[in-house]
Amino acid sequence: STQAAAPAAAEASSQPASSQESECKADVQPTSEVSKAIRSLPTVGSALHASGQCNPCIFHVSGQVCLTGKSCEACHLHGQSKLWTRPSKNARARAKKRASALDALQDKEEVMRTANELCSQSRYTQTVVKKKLESQKNRVSL
Repeated sequence: STQAAAPAAAEASSQPASSQESECKADVQPTSEVSKAIRSLPTVGSALHASGQCNPCIFHVSGQVCLTGKSCEACHLHGQSKLWTRPSKNARARAKKRASALDALQDKEEVMRTANELCSQSRYTQTVVKKKLESQKNRVSL
């Protein structure tokens, strides 16, 4: 009886397998709407953008030309970022020299007034002045 059951089980399992294969093929084949949506994307890597699992193309984001084009595996749907560029060595030195003027001041109000004036000069100077004030605050409290 086990021998008779084995061919029947094999026959029964072979029929659903073929119907499962056709169902899988139907699932894999994209609908015309999906294929239009994929073709409308700027790159292959942009397909994952809606799910949040994409990686932005470093060239596209930085405003450069991505030479890979439509076959780029990174996402081109991210806007161009405003990259922060490091100030030149001279600009950094000037900002530090300006901020060092705070060390000579004793009056707290004068320190704050000078710090506000320095902060209006550049963003980097603002960062240096903030760090200088924090270090002075920590030094005073010790």
